[in-house]
Amino acid sequence: MAEDSKRTTMGVKPTEKELVETEVQSFDFVRTTKITNEQQISFKMATERLARSVERKLSSIARVPAQVTIESTENMPFADFTDLLGDPCAAYVFRTGDTGAEGAVDMGAECAFYLIDRLFGGSGDSAQQARPLSELEQSVVRGVAERMLEALKSGWSEHMELQLEIAMFASRPEDLRAKDRGEAFVTRLAVSLESLEGHITIALPLQALESILQREHSGARSSDRFEAREYRSAIERDLKHARLSLSARLAPLSLTARTLADLSVGQVIQTNQHVDTPIEVHINGQRRFLGTLGQVRKHVGVQLAEANPGVPTGKTVRTTSGRIL
Repeated sequence: MAEDSKRTTMGVKPTEKELVETEVQSFDFVRTTKITNEQQISFKMATERLARSVERKLSSIARVPAQVTIESTENMPFADFTDLLGDPCAAYVFRTGDTGAEGAVDMGAECAFYLIDRLFGGSGDSAQQARPLSELEQSVVRGVAERMLEALKSGWSEHMELQLEIAMFASRPEDLRAKDRGEAFVTRLAVSLESLEGHITIALPLQALESILQREHSGARSSDRFEAREYRSAIERDLKHARLSLSARLAPLSLTARTLADLSVGQVIQTNQHVDTPIEVHINGQRRFLGTLGQVRKHVGVQLAEANPGVPTGKTVRTTSGRIL
Protein backbone atom coordinates (compact mmCIF):
# COMPACT_ATOMS: atom_id res chain seq x y z
CA MET A 1 0.00 0.00 0.00
CA ALA A 2 2.87 2.34 0.91
CA GLU A 3 4.70 1.45 -2.31
CA ASP A 4 1.60 2.18 -4.42
CA SER A 5 1.16 5.52 -2.66
CA LYS A 6 4.83 6.36 -3.22
CA ARG A 7 4.64 5.52 -6.93
CA THR A 8 1.51 7.64 -7.33
CA THR A 9 3.00 10.59 -5.49
CA MET A 10 6.18 10.51 -7.56
CA GLY A 11 4.16 10.31 -10.78
CA VAL A 12 5.66 6.97 -11.82
CA LYS A 13 3.61 5.23 -14.49
CA PRO A 14 2.39 1.71 -13.63
CA THR A 15 4.14 -1.17 -15.37
CA GLU A 16 2.46 -3.27 -18.09
CA LYS A 17 2.10 -6.14 -15.60
CA GLU A 18 0.31 -3.86 -13.10
CA LEU A 19 -2.06 -2.68 -15.84
CA VAL A 20 -2.91 -6.27 -16.74
CA GLU A 21 -3.57 -7.19 -13.11
CA THR A 22 -5.77 -4.13 -12.53
CA GLU A 23 -9.46 -5.09 -12.47
CA VAL A 24 -11.35 -2.94 -14.96
CA GLN A 25 -15.09 -2.50 -14.51
CA SER A 26 -17.23 -1.46 -17.46
CA PHE A 27 -19.68 1.44 -17.17
CA ASP A 28 -22.47 2.25 -19.61
CA PHE A 29 -22.91 6.02 -19.81
CA VAL A 30 -26.04 5.66 -21.95
CA ARG A 31 -27.88 3.17 -19.74
CA THR A 32 -27.35 4.35 -16.22
CA THR A 33 -28.77 2.31 -13.36
CA LYS A 34 -29.80 5.05 -10.99
CA ILE A 35 -32.91 3.98 -9.10
CA THR A 36 -35.44 6.73 -8.33
CA ASN A 37 -37.24 7.08 -5.01
CA GLU A 38 -40.46 5.75 -6.52
CA GLN A 39 -38.64 2.75 -7.96
CA GLN A 40 -36.98 2.08 -4.60
CA ILE A 41 -40.44 1.84 -3.03
CA SER A 42 -41.49 -0.69 -5.69
CA PHE A 43 -38.26 -2.65 -5.15
CA LYS A 44 -38.82 -2.64 -1.39
CA MET A 45 -42.35 -4.00 -1.67
CA ALA A 46 -41.20 -6.69 -4.13
CA THR A 47 -38.41 -7.68 -1.73
CA GLU A 48 -40.83 -7.92 1.20
CA ARG A 49 -43.09 -10.22 -0.83
CA LEU A 50 -40.03 -12.27 -1.80
CA ALA A 51 -39.00 -12.70 1.85
CA ARG A 52 -42.50 -13.84 2.88
CA SER A 53 -42.64 -16.32 -0.01
CA VAL A 54 -39.17 -17.72 0.80
CA GLU A 55 -40.22 -18.12 4.43
CA ARG A 56 -43.30 -20.15 3.47
CA LYS A 57 -41.37 -22.35 1.04
CA LEU A 58 -38.53 -23.08 3.49
CA SER A 59 -41.03 -24.02 6.19
CA SER A 60 -42.68 -26.44 3.77
CA ILE A 61 -39.37 -27.96 2.63
CA ALA A 62 -37.77 -28.33 6.07
CA ARG A 63 -41.06 -29.12 7.88
CA VAL A 64 -40.09 -26.73 10.68
CA PRO A 65 -41.00 -23.07 11.30
CA ALA A 66 -38.74 -20.74 9.33
CA GLN A 67 -37.97 -17.09 9.92
CA VAL A 68 -36.69 -15.00 7.01
CA THR A 69 -35.74 -11.34 7.33
CA ILE A 70 -34.28 -8.87 4.84
CA GLU A 71 -30.70 -8.12 5.84
CA SER A 72 -29.83 -5.81 2.96
CA THR A 73 -30.83 -4.77 -0.57
CA GLU A 74 -28.52 -2.97 -2.96
CA ASN A 75 -27.73 -2.66 -6.64
CA MET A 76 -24.07 -3.48 -7.31
CA PRO A 77 -21.77 -5.02 -9.93
CA PHE A 78 -22.13 -8.79 -10.11
CA ALA A 79 -18.46 -9.11 -9.11
CA ASP A 80 -19.25 -7.38 -5.80
CA PHE A 81 -22.12 -9.81 -5.25
CA THR A 82 -19.64 -12.70 -5.26
CA ASP A 83 -17.76 -11.03 -2.39
CA LEU A 84 -20.81 -11.64 -0.19
CA LEU A 85 -20.65 -15.40 -0.68
CA GLY A 86 -18.87 -17.90 1.50
CA ASP A 87 -16.24 -20.30 0.21
CA PRO A 88 -17.44 -22.90 -0.59
CA CYS A 89 -20.83 -21.60 -1.73
CA ALA A 90 -23.93 -23.23 -3.21
CA ALA A 91 -24.81 -20.83 -6.04
CA TYR A 92 -27.05 -21.51 -9.02
CA VAL A 93 -26.75 -19.20 -12.03
CA PHE A 94 -30.06 -18.55 -13.77
CA ARG A 95 -31.05 -16.92 -17.05
CA THR A 96 -33.82 -14.33 -17.31
CA GLY A 97 -35.96 -15.10 -20.34
CA ASP A 98 -35.17 -13.47 -23.67
CA THR A 99 -32.87 -10.80 -22.23
CA GLY A 100 -29.93 -13.19 -21.99
CA ALA A 101 -29.01 -11.62 -18.66
CA GLU A 102 -27.83 -13.92 -15.90
CA GLY A 103 -28.34 -13.75 -12.17
CA ALA A 104 -27.61 -16.12 -9.29
CA VAL A 105 -29.14 -17.46 -6.12
CA ASP A 106 -26.76 -18.67 -3.43
CA MET A 107 -28.27 -21.04 -0.88
CA GLY A 108 -25.18 -20.83 1.33
CA ALA A 109 -23.29 -24.01 2.26
CA GLU A 110 -24.73 -24.03 5.80
CA CYS A 111 -28.32 -23.74 4.62
CA ALA A 112 -27.76 -26.22 1.77
CA PHE A 113 -26.36 -28.99 3.99
CA TYR A 114 -29.09 -28.39 6.59
CA LEU A 115 -31.85 -28.74 3.98
CA ILE A 116 -30.24 -31.85 2.46
CA ASP A 117 -30.18 -33.52 5.89
CA ARG A 118 -33.80 -32.52 6.56
CA LEU A 119 -34.96 -33.77 3.14
CA PHE A 120 -33.39 -37.17 3.83
CA GLY A 121 -35.08 -37.47 7.23
CA GLY A 122 -32.32 -36.09 9.47
CA SER A 123 -32.56 -33.42 12.14
CA GLY A 124 -30.10 -31.07 10.44
CA ASP A 125 -28.18 -30.45 13.67
CA SER A 126 -24.97 -32.18 12.55
CA ALA A 127 -25.21 -31.48 8.83
CA GLN A 128 -22.60 -28.68 8.58
CA GLN A 129 -19.54 -29.54 6.46
CA ALA A 130 -16.74 -27.38 5.10
CA ARG A 131 -16.69 -28.78 1.56
CA PRO A 132 -18.38 -28.19 -1.80
CA LEU A 133 -21.60 -30.04 -2.61
CA SER A 134 -21.33 -33.34 -4.46
CA GLU A 135 -23.20 -33.86 -7.74
CA LEU A 136 -25.97 -35.73 -5.92
CA GLU A 137 -26.26 -32.97 -3.33
CA GLN A 138 -26.29 -30.35 -6.07
CA SER A 139 -29.26 -32.05 -7.73
CA VAL A 140 -31.12 -32.12 -4.41
CA VAL A 141 -30.46 -28.46 -3.61
CA ARG A 142 -31.28 -27.50 -7.21
CA GLY A 143 -34.92 -28.35 -6.44
CA VAL A 144 -34.78 -25.96 -3.46
CA ALA A 145 -33.14 -23.27 -5.60
CA GLU A 146 -35.95 -23.61 -8.15
CA ARG A 147 -38.43 -23.00 -5.34
CA MET A 148 -36.48 -19.85 -4.44
CA LEU A 149 -36.78 -18.68 -8.05
CA GLU A 150 -40.53 -19.27 -7.83
CA ALA A 151 -40.53 -17.02 -4.76
CA LEU A 152 -38.53 -14.43 -6.72
CA LYS A 153 -41.06 -14.46 -9.57
CA SER A 154 -43.89 -14.20 -7.05
CA GLY A 155 -42.26 -11.21 -5.35
CA TRP A 156 -41.99 -9.28 -8.62
CA SER A 157 -45.27 -10.50 -10.12
CA GLU A 158 -47.09 -7.23 -9.43
CA HIS A 159 -44.47 -5.30 -11.43
CA MET A 160 -43.47 -7.69 -14.19
CA GLU A 161 -43.45 -11.32 -15.26
CA LEU A 162 -40.02 -12.93 -14.88
CA GLN A 163 -38.93 -16.01 -16.83
CA LEU A 164 -36.15 -17.69 -14.84
CA GLU A 165 -34.25 -20.88 -15.67
CA ILE A 166 -31.25 -22.41 -13.87
CA ALA A 167 -28.20 -22.67 -16.13
CA MET A 168 -25.30 -23.92 -13.98
CA PHE A 169 -23.99 -24.55 -10.47
CA ALA A 170 -20.98 -22.85 -8.86
CA SER A 171 -19.29 -24.12 -5.71
CA ARG A 172 -16.69 -21.34 -5.50
CA PRO A 173 -17.22 -17.55 -5.73
CA GLU A 174 -14.37 -17.28 -8.23
CA ASP A 175 -16.30 -19.53 -10.61
CA LEU A 176 -18.88 -16.75 -10.88
CA ARG A 177 -16.30 -14.04 -11.62
CA ALA A 178 -15.18 -15.61 -14.89
CA LYS A 179 -17.93 -13.78 -16.78
CA ASP A 180 -18.95 -10.12 -16.58
CA ARG A 181 -22.68 -10.14 -15.86
CA GLY A 182 -23.14 -6.39 -15.37
CA GLU A 183 -25.05 -4.92 -12.45
CA ALA A 184 -27.59 -6.71 -10.30
CA PHE A 185 -30.16 -5.92 -7.63
CA VAL A 186 -28.86 -7.99 -4.71
CA THR A 187 -31.09 -9.14 -1.86
CA ARG A 188 -29.49 -10.79 1.17
CA LEU A 189 -31.92 -12.74 3.35
CA ALA A 190 -31.14 -13.91 6.89
CA VAL A 191 -32.58 -17.39 7.43
CA SER A 192 -33.35 -19.02 10.77
CA LEU A 193 -34.42 -22.70 10.87
CA GLU A 194 -34.29 -24.19 14.38
CA SER A 195 -30.53 -24.40 15.08
CA LEU A 196 -29.55 -23.01 11.66
CA GLU A 197 -28.57 -19.38 11.16
CA GLY A 198 -27.67 -18.83 7.52
CA HIS A 199 -28.15 -16.62 4.49
CA ILE A 200 -29.73 -16.84 1.05
CA THR A 201 -28.39 -14.24 -1.37
CA ILE A 202 -30.11 -13.46 -4.67
CA ALA A 203 -28.68 -11.35 -7.50
CA LEU A 204 -31.34 -10.30 -10.02
CA PRO A 205 -29.76 -8.66 -13.10
CA LEU A 206 -30.85 -5.07 -13.60
CA GLN A 207 -31.11 -5.78 -17.31
CA ALA A 208 -34.14 -7.94 -16.52
CA LEU A 209 -35.73 -4.94 -14.76
CA GLU A 210 -35.38 -2.53 -17.67
CA SER A 211 -39.15 -2.13 -17.96
CA ILE A 212 -39.07 -0.54 -14.50
CA LEU A 213 -35.71 1.24 -14.70
CA GLN A 214 -36.04 2.79 -18.15
CA ARG A 215 -38.35 5.81 -17.93
CA GLU A 216 -38.17 6.74 -21.63
CA HIS A 217 -39.72 3.61 -23.17
CA SER A 218 -43.05 3.70 -25.03
CA GLY A 219 -45.08 2.92 -21.93
CA ALA A 220 -43.43 5.52 -19.74
CA ARG A 221 -46.64 7.40 -18.98
CA SER A 222 -48.54 4.36 -17.79
CA SER A 223 -45.46 3.30 -15.83
CA ASP A 224 -45.32 6.73 -14.19
CA ARG A 225 -48.98 6.44 -13.19
CA PHE A 226 -48.37 2.96 -11.81
CA GLU A 227 -45.37 4.14 -9.78
CA ALA A 228 -47.36 7.15 -8.53
CA ARG A 229 -50.08 4.79 -7.28
CA GLU A 230 -47.43 2.62 -5.62
CA TYR A 231 -45.88 5.70 -3.99
CA ARG A 232 -49.26 6.99 -2.80
CA SER A 233 -50.20 3.55 -1.49
CA ALA A 234 -46.97 3.34 0.50
CA ILE A 235 -47.53 6.79 2.02
CA GLU A 236 -51.13 5.97 2.94
CA ARG A 237 -50.00 2.73 4.55
CA ASP A 238 -47.41 4.58 6.66
CA LEU A 239 -49.89 7.29 7.64
CA LYS A 240 -52.30 4.69 8.99
CA HIS A 241 -49.72 3.91 11.70
CA ALA A 242 -49.62 7.55 12.88
CA ARG A 243 -51.12 8.28 16.31
CA LEU A 244 -53.88 10.90 16.59
CA SER A 245 -55.79 12.27 19.55
CA LEU A 246 -59.53 11.48 19.70
CA SER A 247 -62.01 13.13 22.07
CA ALA A 248 -65.77 12.99 22.56
CA ARG A 249 -67.39 16.28 23.55
CA LEU A 250 -70.85 17.51 24.45
CA ALA A 251 -72.34 20.10 22.12
CA PRO A 252 -71.02 23.61 22.84
CA LEU A 253 -72.98 26.02 25.06
CA SER A 254 -72.59 29.65 26.01
CA LEU A 255 -72.10 30.92 29.58
CA THR A 256 -71.55 34.43 30.84
CA ALA A 257 -68.21 35.42 32.27
CA ARG A 258 -69.91 36.02 35.64
CA THR A 259 -71.19 32.43 35.68
CA LEU A 260 -67.75 31.07 34.81
CA ALA A 261 -66.13 33.17 37.52
CA ASP A 262 -68.51 31.78 40.14
CA LEU A 263 -67.89 28.09 39.26
CA SER A 264 -66.77 25.85 42.11
CA VAL A 265 -66.21 22.16 42.73
CA GLY A 266 -69.48 20.24 43.05
CA GLN A 267 -71.56 22.84 41.29
CA VAL A 268 -74.10 21.69 38.65
CA ILE A 269 -74.05 23.49 35.26
CA GLN A 270 -77.41 23.89 33.57
CA THR A 271 -76.86 23.13 29.87
CA ASN A 272 -80.45 23.53 28.62
CA GLN A 273 -79.72 20.65 26.25
CA HIS A 274 -81.67 17.45 25.76
CA VAL A 275 -80.07 14.24 26.98
CA ASP A 276 -80.20 12.90 23.40
CA THR A 277 -78.16 15.81 22.03
CA PRO A 278 -75.44 14.32 19.77
CA ILE A 279 -71.91 13.93 21.09
CA GLU A 280 -69.19 15.51 18.98
CA VAL A 281 -66.18 13.32 18.12
CA HIS A 282 -63.02 15.38 17.48
CA ILE A 283 -59.82 14.05 15.88
CA ASN A 284 -56.76 16.20 16.51
CA GLY A 285 -59.05 19.04 17.58
CA GLN A 286 -61.27 18.94 14.48
CA ARG A 287 -64.90 17.81 14.58
CA ARG A 288 -65.25 14.75 12.33
CA PHE A 289 -68.28 12.78 13.60
CA LEU A 290 -71.52 13.08 15.57
CA GLY A 291 -72.53 10.23 17.84
CA THR A 292 -74.71 9.14 20.70
CA LEU A 293 -73.53 8.37 24.21
CA GLY A 294 -74.10 4.88 25.59
CA GLN A 295 -72.60 1.99 27.50
CA VAL A 296 -70.62 -1.03 26.30
CA ARG A 297 -69.74 -3.77 28.82
CA LYS A 298 -69.92 -1.35 31.74
CA HIS A 299 -67.78 1.21 29.91
CA VAL A 300 -68.84 4.51 28.40
CA GLY A 301 -69.14 4.26 24.63
CA VAL A 302 -69.98 6.53 21.71
CA GLN A 303 -71.82 5.24 18.65
CA LEU A 304 -70.90 7.16 15.48
CA ALA A 305 -74.05 8.37 13.72
CA GLU A 306 -72.91 10.99 11.19
CA ALA A 307 -69.60 11.60 9.42
CA ASN A 308 -68.15 15.00 8.53
CA PRO A 309 -70.94 17.11 10.09
CA GLY A 310 -71.22 20.77 9.14
CA VAL A 311 -69.56 23.51 11.12
CA PRO A 312 -71.58 24.17 14.29
CA THR A 313 -73.40 27.48 14.49
CA GLY A 314 -72.56 27.98 18.15
CA LYS A 315 -76.22 28.48 19.07
CA THR A 316 -77.79 26.26 21.72
CA VAL A 317 -81.26 24.84 21.34
CA ARG A 318 -83.43 25.29 24.36
CA THR A 319 -85.28 22.04 24.89
CA THR A 320 -85.96 19.89 27.93
CA SER A 321 -83.52 20.99 30.61
CA GLY A 322 -80.61 18.70 31.41
CA ARG A 323 -77.60 18.97 33.59
CA ILE A 324 -74.02 17.74 33.85
CA LEU A 325 -72.67 16.58 37.21
